[in-house]
Formats: sequence, structure tokens, C-alpha cells
Amino acid sequence: MEDHPARITKQEVHELLNKGNELLNILEQNYAWNSKEYARNRSRFISAYTKWYKLSLAVIRNLSPDTSKRFQNLFSTNKRSEINEYTYTIQDYIHGSYLESGPRNYTDEVTSRKLKEQMEILRHTSARIDEFSFDLEKFVRINPIYSNQDSFKTTDTREILHIDMDEEHYNSLKTEINSTFRLGLFISTFLLSKELIENLLIDILRLIFPPTSEENISLYFDISNKDFKDMNNLLHTITEKRTKLASNGIDIDEILMILERMKSEDRPTSHSKIKIPDREDIQSYRVGETVEMLLLMKQTLIQKN
Repeated sequence: MEDHPARITKQEVHELLNKGNELLNILEQNYAWNSKEYARNRSRFISAYTKWYKLSLAVIRNLSPDTSKRFQNLFSTNKRSEINEYTYTIQDYIHGSYLESGPRNYTDEVTSRKLKEQMEILRHTSARIDEFSFDLEKFVRINPIYSNQDSFKTTDTREILHIDMDEEHYNSLKTEINSTFRLGLFISTFLLSKELIENLLIDILRLIFPPTSEENISLYFDISNKDFKDMNNLLHTITEKRTKLASNGIDIDEILMILERMKSEDRPTSHSKIKIPDREDIQSYRVGETVEMLLLMKQTLIQKN
């Protein structure tokens, strides 16, 4: 289930709805568990929900892009003056932020309402599958130039980063990444994406190992050359310090696996550090997904500090 409507079946959406019901059951049964069971099942919810959200959002962006913004805002939002039961998001729950206006199970109930609305959006999306399949076939019949269905996308493929970021300089970098991607400047897209990810990795390492000692600073900063370390060295640090990087709902192994492909090939036989990627290469790096995971990890660490 990638990003092509013709590959999305009602059965796949049905499976996502079933998984959503399992997640709802965890939230709605939490009041019956003791504190130890509550913590364990809350962790189960966070881990399963993170995967469910990514898959569901991909489906909705393809088949019902007009509802994707609301679906995302139920997960997280930067547009609020205070946190209350109306502005509370599922990301708040993942970060361990509870509403002061009621007991802990009240926050679970509010979270379940947000999840139910997300499921309703997903359920509504499933009704569009036949409609989109028909439109695609009709389009191909009357437009021979698009007879290769693998190259035809009904979804908006002009951007690879959709998430809003808290810091303005990151939002500016996001805008440049999306702009170069739209223009087909894929080397620029790759290098800017790599720079954004490197900066997020440095942010995360600084939160865990604050710059209060030379030992900590050397984990992400090359003191002799007076410059921050590159992707290769940062991934080496993260691999070594992985036990201290555990974060709710985030799979460190998955992040390392994704980013391993972005490392420079510093071998004498390598022609260049810069590969020449095409659109498919850029999409295969899963930049948007990786940035979202790193931002979630960073926000979780900020909450804990």
C-alpha cells in the first residue's frame, strides 16, 4: 500500500479500520487496568498507533486529500492558544500530556474521540475507492499518453514534506526542499533533506547529551575542525548510544535502517559523495516519514526535560 490509488483495496482499508477498533479498545478499557497494566497497554497503543497513523494518512492523502488536513490536525497541531478537550491531540497523549480538567481516564476518553473521528474519515475514504478506480480507467482510455498507469498519480506528488515544524528555520528549509522537488532538482532535494535530518539528529543528541562537557559535545561536534559532524558520524554515535535514545512509539532500528542509505560512500573508488537521484530515488529515502519520526522523538525528549 504505497501511494498509488489503484493499489489500494477496500480490504486493506477494512484491515486498517479493524486495527483502529483494537486501538480504541485499548483506550476505552484503560480505566479497568491497574497502574502497571495501564503503562504497558499505553505503550502498546503508542507503538501500534504510530504505524496505523502513517498507513492511514497515506491512504487518505491519495483518495481523499480534502480531508487529510483534518486527519492530521487530530494527530497534532500548532494552531492553538491553550490545551483543552477541543484542542487536545493524539500526539499530546503520546507525549504524556494530560488534561487537568479531569482524571486520567478522562484524557483517554478525549483521545478516543479524536481517534473515532480519524476512523470516520478513513471509513468515508473507503467509499471513494471504486470511484477513483473508475476515473483512473476512464482517464487512461481517453488519454493514451498516460497509458502507463505506473506513471500516473492522482495524488499530489509535488511535496515530500507535509508536517508543520515548530522552528521557523526548519519550516524555511522544508519550503526549499519541497520547491526543489517540484522543480525536479533532485540533487538539491537530497542534499537539503540530508541537512535537515542531520540537524534534527544533532538536536536530539543535544537534548540527551547537553553541551555541558567536552565528552558530550564531541558526540555531535567535531571540536578540532569546529564544525558539526556529518551523517556518517552522527549515525555512528546513535548506534553506539542507542540504549539512551529509546522514545515512545519510535523504532530506532527503523530510523537507522532508513538513514543508512543516505550515508556518503567515502571509498577511494567512489566517484563522488553526491549521488544523482531521480524522483523515485528521493521518494525511496522516506524523507517525510523520517522527519516526522525524528520530530516526534525530539518533542518527546523536550517534554521529559
